[in-house]
Amino acid sequence: MNIFYVNQVYKVGDIALLSENELHHAFHVMRLKVGDEICLINGKGYLYEGVIQNISKRVGEIIILKTTYFDKPSLSIEIAVAPPKNSDRLDFMIEKLIEIGATHISLLDTDRSERTRVNKERLQKLMINTLKQCKRKWMPVITLDKFKDYIKNTQTQQKYILSLNQENSVNLFTNDKDQLSFSALIGPEGDFTPNEVSEAIDHGFKHVYLGENVLRTETAAIYICSVLQGIYSNK
Repeated sequence: MNIFYVNQVYKVGDIALLSENELHHAFHVMRLKVGDEICLINGKGYLYEGVIQNISKRVGEIIILKTTYFDKPSLSIEIAVAPPKNSDRLDFMIEKLIEIGATHISLLDTDRSERTRVNKERLQKLMINTLKQCKRKWMPVITLDKFKDYIKNTQTQQKYILSLNQENSVNLFTNDKDQLSFSALIGPEGDFTPNEVSEAIDHGFKHVYLGENVLRTETAAIYICSVLQGIYSNK
């Protein structure tokens, strides 16, 4: 069944209105018509099942027949990463992190960052499209943060900084299985500065070594998110 995005909370019997972008996709691309069944998600845990009551170039009205609520996942993964300079690589990273299950993506402004601005509208569209594609019920949070602010303010239980420091690296498999809230810091192409690494360690972050191969920023972000999801998603 076709899935579309709405940004409201509805109950059975309500009429949901499709946004301009969603209406264009439903009417012009999918060629949906009155009477067609449709599913809606709002990124706040709700899945709606309904039927198209009215659709045209200007309006799309869906009558809600059923609502289902999904609790937030118990596993929380924050990926705090200096965004790649290349926009296509940034989009790819965001898309894959959402698919894998990141709950918070912090785009960091670090001392060596090559990109300090992003197109928020572009990212929002990407998030919505990815959410629909992978049928996630909760929209991840994306924020723009200064490095110093993020390491001070994150409330996660387990904090990691990706590092080439194998000697002081911790083992991800030895964590308390009841602590399912993680954050992982990934530096820019030139890596974090020594001062930034020291500050992160002072704020409770631990080194994690991912091997001798030097990974691109987006690869490292996707890698650590996948590892954490694979280890702890069923705990």
